[in-house]
Amino acid sequence: MCGIVGFTGEHQAAPILLDGLSKLEYRGYDSAGLAVRDGENLAQVVKAKGRLCRVFGDGVQYEWRENDDKVMIPDVSIICNLRDRKNISFTGIPRFVMEVLSNATEKYDRHEKMNIYCKVGVSEYWIVDWRKKSVEIYLFDFEEDGTGYPYLYKTVTAQNKEELQLVMFPNLKITFEELFDLGEY
Repeated sequence: MCGIVGFTGEHQAAPILLDGLSKLEYRGYDSAGLAVRDGENLAQVVKAKGRLCRVFGDGVQYEWRENDDKVMIPDVSIICNLRDRKNISFTGIPRFVMEVLSNATEKYDRHEKMNIYCKVGVSEYWIVDWRKKSVEIYLFDFEEDGTGYPYLYKTVTAQNKEELQLVMFPNLKITFEELFDLGEY
């Protein structure tokens, strides 16, 4: 069974449609779809089976037994299992995590956090260095004994910026320019 949400108007349709789909999330639907038309052209179609996933900024926290229930707050995460909660923390595993480096957090993000994300089963980990304007995309794999390890899948810079793409969510698009748009301050 599939839930359907529609919108016609002049505003950005995707956020309105995603909000509508999220309201159907707990009603037992086994798939969802999203199509956005830009004038006469079909701009983007996204289909998913199973649960809807959500993108969160740094306002969400996770607690995992594998991390002694210490709270982790990634800069960005995508989680598809929103029901696994402990108080205000998610206990489910995000499929994607992004950390934005700073001088104060670089060592922690590159080592301890990466090891924790690997240990709990995060699929894809981005380290974004706004100073160098680079994105390191890590995936996690497992040895024969079940021990997880990270490997650098790809580094994206201005020279190969067209290669910036989420591995686990290939239909979710973000451009290099959008990622590094610092705006006017």
